[in-house]
Amino acid sequence: GNLINSIPASTLTSAQGVSNGAASAATLTVLRNMAITKVFQPATIAQGSTSTLLITLINTNDVPRTGAATNTFTDNLPPNVTLASGISTNSCGGSITNGSGGALSAGGTSLRLNGGAFPVSSVCTITVVVTSNVSGTYSNVIAAGAITTLEGSTNPDPVQATLTVIAPPTLAQPSNPTSGSPGQASTVSFTLTNPNSAA
Repeated sequence: GNLINSIPASTLTSAQGVSNGAASAATLTVLRNMAITKVFQPATIAQGSTSTLLITLINTNDVPRTGAATNTFTDNLPPNVTLASGISTNSCGGSITNGSGGALSAGGTSLRLNGGAFPVSSVCTITVVVTSNVSGTYSNVIAAGAITTLEGSTNPDPVQATLTVIAPPTLAQPSNPTSGSPGQASTVSFTLTNPNSAA
């Protein structure tokens, strides 16, 4: 908001009896920072499947913000999580590259927004598709202060999203005995195993 510091007329004094004949004022405008959120959709996938990473940037100021031309923010994916393709969507303006400024590609491990325009009270989104062949729970974090704008606004808080990758169940079908003569009985059993830590 706007903070106004004012000095009324005739409030200054001096040994010579001189004062300020008119009031004066100065205004300091304090801007709110940017906000950022992120989520994996879906949040749980099977090994080798894909999830969409959705990043949302929010400008709640009553003045526009402008992203830094070469790196508004960078998102490094967690280990074992990679881009499934070089395809992305971006309603924030600017350009989407990998963390080094090159083109996005399958197998990549980072994405970066370069530039971008954030109008008054605006919300914009960026999406990429990710995958993983290794089961586990992966936390994807963008640190506080990661956003850079020309006006100095940033994100005061970190943001985090979790992707869970599950392994497929295994099915064993042993016979006992494994061989026999015609007419001999054999027992067939089925064993279904869940290799994940949760049901």
